[in-house]
Amino acid sequence: MKPEHRHTNEDFENLANERIDTAVRKMGLFQDVVKGRLSRPQLRSAAQRYYAEVRTFVDLKLPERLRLCPSDALRARRFLAEIYAEEHGNFEPGRDHPALWARFCHALGIGERELEDEYRSYSARFRYLREREPSRENLVTELATMAAWESVVPRLARLPIQSLREAYGIAEDALEFFRVHQQADAAHSRAALDVLCVYTDSPELREHALGVIEETLDLEGYFA
Repeated sequence: MKPEHRHTNEDFENLANERIDTAVRKMGLFQDVVKGRLSRPQLRSAAQRYYAEVRTFVDLKLPERLRLCPSDALRARRFLAEIYAEEHGNFEPGRDHPALWARFCHALGIGERELEDEYRSYSARFRYLREREPSRENLVTELATMAAWESVVPRLARLPIQSLREAYGIAEDALEFFRVHQQADAAHSRAALDVLCVYTDSPELREHALGVIEETLDLEGYFA
């Protein structure tokens, strides 16, 4: 019987990028938005769900991820704190990312009550984070999730700004969220993967992180 292959730190980053590349190629929804092929009702539904994700990320996921850092995980704490400030628009009024995405949703005719209901339903799925204790495995789980999500936009051929403007008639002031992320996500993707590599310092954690990346980018689960 051949011995089981255990990934090393040298090939972990390449394997993580391969898993992300494969998942992004399967994301027909994102490609359809970029090319203006998604129906308006489908776009509304996707936008409403993503609002819930963006707000849950800011209100629940990031604070809990900071809490889940072991006391010696200082690099992870700094990374998460920097992302927290950026997601809040560096605390300038009206510049937080949920507010920017809400502008886009309003341009699609989605009301505040619909957004609030979606957020409350969706965020409930992540309350389990409050029951977890700080540990290296829990930290790796959350860092792998972030590395996966932050890596999607930089892998798209282009952001859907042009198609949203031309195919769906979205006004310029409702597209600010996309402009903010045009450069930010490339930097976030690199930083998230760098931090993840620091804490996946065993074969078991590397295998765990790769599995989390695949699960995170399964859009069937995301839109369920």
